[in-house]
Amino acid sequence: MWSIITSGDRSGTGNGFAVGIWIVNQTDQTTIVWTANRDDPPVSSMATLELTTEGLSLRDNKTMIESKVNGAEDSNITSAALLDSGSFVLYSNDSIIWDSFDYPTDTILGGQNLSYSDNTQLVSSVSTTNHSSGKFSLLLKYDGNTNLALYLVSTSDTYWIPTSPGRIYDRLSLNFEGSLFLTGSSTYEDMVFANGSSSSSSSTSLAQGNRGKNGSVIYRATVDDDGVFRLYSHHSYSVSHNNVFTSKVQVEWSAFKDKCRVKGVCGLNSYCSVQEKKVDCYCYPGFAFINPMLRSTGCYRKFTRDGCKTRKDDGEPASSMINSYNVTPIENMLWDDSDSYSDLLMEKKACSYSCLADCDCWAALHTEGHCRKCKLPLKYGRLDQSMPATAFLKMVSLFISGEFIVITSS
Repeated sequence: MWSIITSGDRSGTGNGFAVGIWIVNQTDQTTIVWTANRDDPPVSSMATLELTTEGLSLRDNKTMIESKVNGAEDSNITSAALLDSGSFVLYSNDSIIWDSFDYPTDTILGGQNLSYSDNTQLVSSVSTTNHSSGKFSLLLKYDGNTNLALYLVSTSDTYWIPTSPGRIYDRLSLNFEGSLFLTGSSTYEDMVFANGSSSSSSSTSLAQGNRGKNGSVIYRATVDDDGVFRLYSHHSYSVSHNNVFTSKVQVEWSAFKDKCRVKGVCGLNSYCSVQEKKVDCYCYPGFAFINPMLRSTGCYRKFTRDGCKTRKDDGEPASSMINSYNVTPIENMLWDDSDSYSDLLMEKKACSYSCLADCDCWAALHTEGHCRKCKLPLKYGRLDQSMPATAFLKMVSLFISGEFIVITSS
């Protein structure tokens, strides 16, 4: 069911090769579950994987570059094997001295764990074809309690913590039968995410899934390139006596359904929205994409703040104002308001006017009776129809030929 040497271009860059472990006999797609030295440059077709008494090395005979596989350096290595579990191991005589399961990339397989004590984590790939380290990570982190958390690597901002306050879990496990669960102190039951119960999650005899008459099931839990943690099952079936296989992949469980919950899926001054089951990024009114061909990079403001002066008490603009500002409301909008410089109880209409009259305010979020005023840039915006929140965006209107023209988004 497994292969250690990738065939064809698996580096995702279009100009080289990488070494890794992938599931064979998959008819719909190639699924990479581990990549050696994933952030090194891709190698040429002349590269070889060499096992010596000093360790496991990737040697590119074209560029004459040699790199050691991370952690696989030992003077007592005698052999190597790819196990049925999907783990690649090095032996010293009969003892395992290195195991790829101890160096996960974006995936854990049946029999594999993430442990707080070992400081192991999963880091998403850049894309489904580029298996270099991406933007999102899953690990067990200590913040007074040991909690499992998904977070944006560049900022360490967390967007998913499933555990309850006060409970301590120090290991995430996936067993061969597809039970995904957290374990910790003996005083707490396991927290089971999929395929099991708290009393049976750690049992290796748990029978789950339809294995089929001539098939088998492989389970994997992956932090995908979109930042969502999912559990998959891979079903492979022999359809003839000539070693012809067919397969199917299905999602057994997902940390959450709304992909816009992922922090960083859209860049600064933009927001995430799901349209016809597709996630996309959009600019706020008065903003434009930095790169229209790569909308996730964020947006920039299309106007300057020249001429902003605090309005008079009667609401009229100061007589010397060059630009006239307007506030545009957007319903069901949320963003990270942790950086708001003002948080006051007030009505929605008063919140809009308060931002309009304040030269430091470029956006305000009104939710649960609170008005939170923010400066730019705005981050982690998302449209959520279930949230009774209203956002206010300040825009400039240019006075041209006796008329005010509102600058909108593009």
